Amino acid sequence: MKKLGLALLISSALTGCASTSTTSNGRIDNSHLTNLFKPTTAYKKDIFAKLEKIDDGYEFTEFTLDKRKIDNKSYAWVNLMTSEPTWDYQRIQRCTVTTVTGNDSSNNPCSTASEIRFMERQYDAIANAQMAIATVGLSAAIASYMLVEFQPEEYTEAYTDALTKIGGEAKLQATFGPLSKELSKLEGEALSYNTLRQRYSSMELLSAYEYFKYENTFNSFPEVEAFAESLNTLHDEVQVKKESLEQSLKLHFVQQQRDELSALSSNSAKHQLTAYLDKYKNHEFADENLTHQAEGYLLHVVSEELDKRLFEEKVARAAQLKAVQDPANIGSQVCRDGQLNYVGVGYSSLHRQEFATDRSDENGQVLAFIEGHSPDKNRLKLRIKGYTVKSGTLRYLSDTTPSLDGLSAPIGAIVWDSANNWYICVS
Repeated sequence: MKKLGLALLISSALTGCASTSTTSNGRIDNSHLTNLFKPTTAYKKDIFAKLEKIDDGYEFTEFTLDKRKIDNKSYAWVNLMTSEPTWDYQRIQRCTVTTVTGNDSSNNPCSTASEIRFMERQYDAIANAQMAIATVGLSAAIASYMLVEFQPEEYTEAYTDALTKIGGEAKLQATFGPLSKELSKLEGEALSYNTLRQRYSSMELLSAYEYFKYENTFNSFPEVEAFAESLNTLHDEVQVKKESLEQSLKLHFVQQQRDELSALSSNSAKHQLTAYLDKYKNHEFADENLTHQAEGYLLHVVSEELDKRLFEEKVARAAQLKAVQDPANIGSQVCRDGQLNYVGVGYSSLHRQEFATDRSDENGQVLAFIEGHSPDKNRLKLRIKGYTVKSGTLRYLSDTTPSLDGLSAPIGAIVWDSANNWYICVS
């Protein structure tokens, strides 16, 4: 870092090299550093160049598409699409230097100062004057305020010099226009291929397919031009690789799918067929015909299960009906299931009385005792025992009677109902 001695500090203040970026109240004003460059670009991609001083002029010594590379603070990377520096050139840093030695002070160094990046230290006349007044001139003998700020004129001159050496703005646009357009297509195809490659990276057959990479850093502008001219070829190359990879994966998974299906049939267990379909139904490389065949097997199994369950339910219901129609079961408890409707009840401790809450509907039961049968035994004479709900204790308002699917009778009442609605149950 260049040092500023006492003589140079005084000279800077007297000869017009002092900063003008401080307002009369001592605040930093960087308004002159805004809107210096093109804020937007028509191109989809940015390309960056390293701006370096070579002998008595400036050159672009390296080019890159990789934004991670431009974070290196040791270099002046610029965006060729906008001609803008990539560092924070709009920031003006107020710092202090030791007056006698010209070195940065330890507690407030000029950390952003960089000749490479055109960030120069300048004498902060207003801040130093204010401090001199406050300290009766003693501060100037100890330390001086400086402002580190960007020098746009010097930067523009250097940028223009370097740009001229690669053929000027016209050459730049002629190269980067097609590059930006074709590079976007290449990146999309490369991302698609590499993502597919990563998804199945554990498979042995993937060893024949390397990840697709291309150079993104160049040592000269002719290399950039050559890269731009090769983009169509690179795009075709990655497209062929992707198609080949997809074909290899398709052959592999279809054969695997076929082998696994050969072990299944319409007599296989439901969980085996379900597992097979879970694996292949939405697989990107599955064969739809094989999947449909497995779905046919599963449909057959489900149909048989349903037929079996319906038959078992029919047999069970026949047994239940026979039991409630049996005269030997007179006096036995029977149940009827359904949707129970009732008026809920609350209790007021203040008034010591019940009050109605909302009307409720939930799964419940009517319990009764068989008192007799009709001559054809298709109807039962029943004495109501009570009502229950599946969720727990049933509490309903006194002087009301719950209703279950149209059947409503108080406890102890005698009713007649179809034998098909009831079955023997235990409390």
